Amino acid sequence: MKKLALVVLVACSPALLAQSPPTAQTKAAFLKLIDKPRVDPAPMVRPMTASGAGLEQEHFSLSVDSSQRVTGLLVKARGSTGRRPVVIQLHGTGGRKEQLLPRLTTLANRGFVAVAIDGRYHGEREGNIRGLSSPYTTAIFNAYKSGREHPFFYDTVLDVMRLIDYLETRPDVDASRIAMQGISMGGWSAPRAASGEPRLKAVIMASGSLNIGQDLFDYYPPIQERVRWIIGARDLADAKRKLRDYTTEGAAQKIQAQMVIGYGSDDRIMDPQGAYRLYQAAVNSKREMMAGLGHPHHAAKAGGPRADRPQLLQDWMMKTLRADVAT
Repeated sequence: MKKLALVVLVACSPALLAQSPPTAQTKAAFLKLIDKPRVDPAPMVRPMTASGAGLEQEHFSLSVDSSQRVTGLLVKARGSTGRRPVVIQLHGTGGRKEQLLPRLTTLANRGFVAVAIDGRYHGEREGNIRGLSSPYTTAIFNAYKSGREHPFFYDTVLDVMRLIDYLETRPDVDASRIAMQGISMGGWSAPRAASGEPRLKAVIMASGSLNIGQDLFDYYPPIQERVRWIIGARDLADAKRKLRDYTTEGAAQKIQAQMVIGYGSDDRIMDPQGAYRLYQAAVNSKREMMAGLGHPHHAAKAGGPRADRPQLLQDWMMKTLRADVAT
């Protein structure tokens, strides 16, 4: 087994050390913001042809609220017995669960139950509105019209919570060993979910972020207009006001899951200092930082050879969740 090479980000300013004071109501306020009335999840599962030898693959869907069903893929070793640890995979903006199948296959071969879901308005959940040309414009329209949806950010957290509810009912899942891995959009949603979801025991993220307004909107001005539409803001000033809600500040200290916080030292989209701010704020998490896990503009040689990084991260998951042991 290769040793996981973890690199601490050391370039920081004194401003990074200033922390937002914790508030006792943070978790409750966040859950109130995202929560919807519970509905019967009505899970539907159908077998699929597995993507690798010796594996079983399923397609599943379940209701998370009155208007949304999560769609997902689950891969596990054929004939495995007992309850196994789970790794939930979150794709980035514009992705879909099928793109994560190679990763699911590798995880399943190493003893995990591996799961990937479509984010809202992605994959099977596109749901175009008549007259609008794409899932993105559909999501933008809904957020702009109602002001109630956060399709690429908060609503993913609710999807994950409902997904874990479902996973707990499966006889092949050890609900005490659930982990999550995400990149970009998923890299922000994963720690945000962990701040309000104690059932998550381990989290890996690429392009880690504490505050979307500071780490994305301010850091990469070319994306500001797109973010404005996505969150339903009237103008850029209104976007900055709305983005005050898109933060894990004041909640990061509630994360108890172990974390690998990835960043790209020359990531042009997401500020690598945001990953460090998350590291500084998550004081109750056993956490480490890994270089070379940013957007595609990251340093090619940071964090070890690119080909080795997936295995290194899986080694960390194996150690953290004891995937070699069934319960």
